Amino acid sequence: MKSLIAFVLLTLTMNIHAAEFLTSSQKNEVLTQIDNICGDTWCEGDYDYSFNEINCDSETKTCALNFDYISYTHNEDGWDVVGEQRSTVTCTIEGVSKYEDMVDTGRRYGGLVWDFYEKVGECTDLYYDYAPAQVYLTYEFINCDEENKSCDMAIVFENYENDDIYRNSCSEIDPNSNDVKFCIQDLEVRAYRYFNRVD
Repeated sequence: MKSLIAFVLLTLTMNIHAAEFLTSSQKNEVLTQIDNICGDTWCEGDYDYSFNEINCDSETKTCALNFDYISYTHNEDGWDVVGEQRSTVTCTIEGVSKYEDMVDTGRRYGGLVWDFYEKVGECTDLYYDYAPAQVYLTYEFINCDEENKSCDMAIVFENYENDDIYRNSCSEIDPNSNDVKFCIQDLEVRAYRYFNRVD
C-alpha cells in the first residue's frame, strides 16, 4: 500500500513539473523582456505596469501572466506624485509551448517574439476597465489652532477622466508631520474605492 501511495505521489509530482515548461531563470527573463519593452509601448499610456509573475502549462499551451495596472495620484499642478493605487489582474496567453515562443533567443540581447509581444499587448487592453481611476488631488488646512500645530485637513480627489469628485477630511493634523502623508494615503484608498465603485 505504501509503495502504491509513493508511486501515485511521484507520478503527480512528475506531471506537475512536466506541465510548467519555463525554468525559474527563464520566467525572470520573460518578465524582464516584457518590462524592457513596456517603456516604449504600453507604459507610455495612462498607466504604468508591474509584471509580477508568469506561469506556463505545456499541456494547454497557455501562460498565465500576472501584472498590475499602476495609477499615480498627482497634486493639483499635475507634476508631483503623492500616491499610487494598483489593480492586479491575471491574463491567459494562448498558443505558447516553449521559451522560444516568447523570447527571441537568436538575438544577442533577446527581446520578445513578435507574436508573443502582440499577445501581451492584447492582455493589457483586455483588462483596461479593471485599472484604477486617473486621479489628482488638492488639499488645504482649515480650523487650525493658534500655533498651527493642529488643523483639519480637507482633501479633494478629482478623477480627471470624467470630472468626478470625492471629498473627505482628517481631523487634528499637524501640518508639519507625517500625519499629512498618512492622511493622504488613508483617504486615497477610499477615493479609489469610490471612483472604481468597489463595494
